[in-house]
Amino acid sequence: MAKSIKINFILNAIRTFCSIAFPVFTFAYVSRILDVQGIGMFDYARSIVSYFVLIAQLGISTYGMREIPKVKHDKSKLSNLVAELFCFNVIATVISYILFFGTLMSVGKFDSYRSLLLINSLSIGFCALGLEWMYGALEEYKYITIRTIVFQIISFTLLLLFVREKSDIYIYAAISVLSSAGSNILNFIHAKNYIESPVVKISNMFRHIKPIFLFWGNNITSTLYLLIEITLLGWLCDNLSVGLYSASNKICRIFISLVVAICPILLSRSSSYLANGRIDEYNNLSRQSLGIITLVSVPITVFLFCFSKDIILLFCGDSFLPAVSLSKIMSLLMIIIPVSSFLSMQILIPYGKEGQIFKILFIATLFNTILSLVFIPKYQYTAASIINVSTELLILILYVFISNKIMPILRIFDKLWHYFIAGMLQLICTLCIYNNSSSSISFFNLIFSAVLGIFVYVSVLAVVKNELFLMIVNSITIKNDRCNGK
Repeated sequence: MAKSIKINFILNAIRTFCSIAFPVFTFAYVSRILDVQGIGMFDYARSIVSYFVLIAQLGISTYGMREIPKVKHDKSKLSNLVAELFCFNVIATVISYILFFGTLMSVGKFDSYRSLLLINSLSIGFCALGLEWMYGALEEYKYITIRTIVFQIISFTLLLLFVREKSDIYIYAAISVLSSAGSNILNFIHAKNYIESPVVKISNMFRHIKPIFLFWGNNITSTLYLLIEITLLGWLCDNLSVGLYSASNKICRIFISLVVAICPILLSRSSSYLANGRIDEYNNLSRQSLGIITLVSVPITVFLFCFSKDIILLFCGDSFLPAVSLSKIMSLLMIIIPVSSFLSMQILIPYGKEGQIFKILFIATLFNTILSLVFIPKYQYTAASIINVSTELLILILYVFISNKIMPILRIFDKLWHYFIAGMLQLICTLCIYNNSSSSISFFNLIFSAVLGIFVYVSVLAVVKNELFLMIVNSITIKNDRCNGK
């Protein structure tokens, strides 16, 4: 029986939220202990290790998410496929470690970060054990969610117990690695429930090379432009710039992750529909999923923009106040990234357009790198945030252009104007109330302004009779009636 997309989305959203939220909650605690400089130092070291994690992962995650649904009902084929992809992972991990230690010994800049780099480098090896792509493709989101929450709680508890002063930055790094390492080890042990006696033939592995490297190219380019700002801020500026940029970026990403959580689920289901020629179901899924993504993204964008200062003070403290302007700028990512992720995973990848994605992301990476080298030395973290948004917008525009060649994209973009009109009215209402409040903004005024803004948003959708919104309301009403025995 096919697993419910709705249940999978909720479970994946919870898992993704915990994967981002716990680091943010720990950040709220740690930022007051390590301060901006310490956070900048830690995030810079982690950004360097991320390049080598990227090498170890290859393009197996997305490729596995696409291929496993095709064989998941045949345990023998599933076992062989997972084993073949795991072999690629192991080989890439060994190569990655060789490159990492070579870089660590040859780059003098890294001497002051050596201990942090070594601790974070443990994540390179544990990523190969994780097999996260297998569980995602098999839609085992209940297991993934429970496992993630358990290890996040353990890590957060250890953080509260052992991180008490600035010198505990290395303990903080170890605990951060432990969270994902524990999950990956458990994944590896639990995999025996899905795999039995795999047969790995070298001849069969060759068929994976081209798509894996295509996806890897996409992963490299998509990750590089996300890492370049932090890397260059740490290299050309200082830890302070990295700390401020990281604070605003993390806060925005937690909200983005909640919406983007639906995309891996849609990739698995969309690939299955297209493989079986169920085009009408695929088109209907595309239209509804984009509507849900936009419906949720718009009000969160307005919320982030209006309450950036309060959120920064709540999560980071007074020393991070310069990051408020960055959070306002990056709040635009709340709309841009989810729609880009939808186009990539719902249209381009299921239709086998990995090559086009690679070209687009390569252009975006080149665009990002050039602008970063030119403007970051002078304008530092402000330039990094503007370049980040500009790069994501460029990707979205190019995705729309390519997607429109595959299918009439305006069909699934129909009625999206409802959400943007509602969002504009929500913005105006929220700013009028919030800005006219007393200079000492209370928590009650913050909540009241946010709730009233959301009320305006949903009211507009009701007035224009937005089909998706009314369908959701009717679904909730029917469930409530059933629960009440009507």
